[in-house]
Amino acid sequence: MSRGRALAQTGFALLMFLLFVLLPSIAYMLGGPQ
Repeated sequence: MSRGRALAQTGFALLMFLLFVLLPSIAYMLGGPQ
């Protein structure tokens, strides 16, 4: 049972990391240097 919970936590952390990394780069591509 704890394995699924750990997997969910890992997936969530990975998702937040991707969001944190990709959002600024996407905003930079769309908006350009400001």
